[in-house]
Amino acid sequence: MTLYYDFNEANQSVTLGVVASNPPFGYIGLGFGRDDMFGTDMVIATVNGNQVTLDDYWSTKHGKPALDSTIEGCKSSYYLLDSSVNSTHLVYTFGRSMKPEDNCDFPLTPNASMQVGFAWKNVSNISFHSSNYGQVRVNFTQGYKGYALPPKGSNGPRKLIHIACLLIIITPLS
Repeated sequence: MTLYYDFNEANQSVTLGVVASNPPFGYIGLGFGRDDMFGTDMVIATVNGNQVTLDDYWSTKHGKPALDSTIEGCKSSYYLLDSSVNSTHLVYTFGRSMKPEDNCDFPLTPNASMQVGFAWKNVSNISFHSSNYGQVRVNFTQGYKGYALPPKGSNGPRKLIHIACLLIIITPLS
């Protein structure tokens, strides 16, 4: 999985892009701000055929997170910009304000270090991801170099490579 990002200081927004390979694609979730699922701002892309849907979630427990739109005082803050699915790759871009729009958002700041979690499953029904998850600490200005240390019980370490302050590549170690 590759995560691209671009902060637009002028309009205080961030655009993120994900490129994934190894179909079948089901869902890919990204969580911002915490090293666990308690109080984590999440965005989950689901794939049904060639259709990609993006939803904003807030997690308060280990288990399926709640849609922001179902929580009083919260709303969906992420928006899908573009997507493409073929037999080898899933590509999608999405955006959000850098500043929190409600209590279910975590600030996405270009100069701050933050925890980024990721999880995936090859079915589009959002359910327990099993051992398909990991987490890294990323400074969106400096990026991250070295190895991500996934939580105990995950599918093993992921190599995290930072290129030109705009690209993160997560691939299994050989």
